[in-house]
Order: sequence, then structure tokens, then C-alpha cells
Amino acid sequence: EDEIGKLVRFFSALSRQPSPYPFEKLEPLSEDELADARAIFQAGKCLSCHVTSDDPRTFTIETKAPSYLVGAQRLKPQWLRHWLRDPDKIMPNTVMPAFFKEVDGLWQTPVLRKEKLRLPDADQIEIMVRYQKFFDETEAEFLLRAEAAGQ
Repeated sequence: EDEIGKLVRFFSALSRQPSPYPFEKLEPLSEDELADARAIFQAGKCLSCHVTSDDPRTFTIETKAPSYLVGAQRLKPQWLRHWLRDPDKIMPNTVMPAFFKEVDGLWQTPVLRKEKLRLPDADQIEIMVRYQKFFDETEAEFLLRAEAAGQ
């Protein structure tokens, strides 16, 4: 345990990050942003790889991506922005596709037609970063019910 503590202190000092890490304050999603985030999440079929539980029993051999619930607590918004822009650049050969493309300075997703969005000219990566950070068990239940209903 003493060696682990030394390693943690070493990497903490090397990262030059304040400890504990001060999380970026993000504004909650508006009703329209939440609707668009859900639409993007469902159109991207995120539940085909991600789980929405922190219960280890929900992870199987087919699980390809981390839990959205755990990610909400652990991922830094800036890292998530980079990840969503180009997952393969951060983790070569990842199964996570690059869902977003930069269009006129905004990040948009081609998995959903603009007519299906309430805010088609918004930066959709920013919406998804905020969606991830406010993702909770209530939202997970909503998505699972919607998927079961075929929505």
C-alpha cells in the first residue's frame, strides 16, 4: 500500500493538476437540449455498447464501453470533448465511432437529420458532454424504457 501511495503522489505531481481535481462547472441542459441529447444518444445506439448501471453484474463479455453512470462522476468535461471529437486518436482501434464532424465551427452528428433536432445549429458535442455529466439513474431508466418501447 505504501508503494501505491508513492505512485499516486508521483503521478499527481507529474500531472500538475490541483488535487482534488476541480470539476468544470456545467450548466444543466434546457428542455430542448435534453430532448436533442436523448435523440442523439438513441440514434447513435449508445446502449448497444454502453451500460447504464454501476452494478458489476450488468457487465458481460459483450460489454464494450463503460457505464454512463460511472462516466458522469469520473470523466473530465475537457477530456470528454476530445474523446467525442476523435475517439481513435485517444485510443487507437477503439470500437467507439467518431459520431461528430465539425461543420462551420460547430460539432454536429450525421446520425440524426437536422429536422429531428430542436436545436439543429447547436454544438452537439457540448450538449452531449453536459448530458453525460448530469446523467443519473433516473435518466438511465428513461432510456431503458424508451428502448424497450422501441422509441
